[in-house]
Amino acid sequence: MNKNIKTKWLEALRSGEYQQAQRNLKRGDSLCCLGVLCDIHAKETNNTWKPHSIGNRSDYSYIGKYGELPNEVIVWAGLNNSEPIVGDTTLIKLNDNLYYSFNQIADEIEKHL
Repeated sequence: MNKNIKTKWLEALRSGEYQQAQRNLKRGDSLCCLGVLCDIHAKETNNTWKPHSIGNRSDYSYIGKYGELPNEVIVWAGLNNSEPIVGDTTLIKLNDNLYYSFNQIADEIEKHL
């Protein structure tokens, strides 16, 4: 992984600036751990989130993706795939199924990516 982007991602996850979401990159004002990386990408490249209302819920896509990293972000960040693996699991599983906090996820990224 690109070291500069990794540093920005870790800082963002630990900043307390982001509320954590599950099952989507972005839901309302909340983001999953991969959504935080997409948000950094958006700020650096002037890309935008696209809103999609589902009932009374507002979900967003980023470069056409809802729950995984777009290829453009994968290449930019120097990752190997859309669901980065840390240890013996994926960041998506840590965020969505095991309910790791952003601080805990940052620790795993720091260790494994």
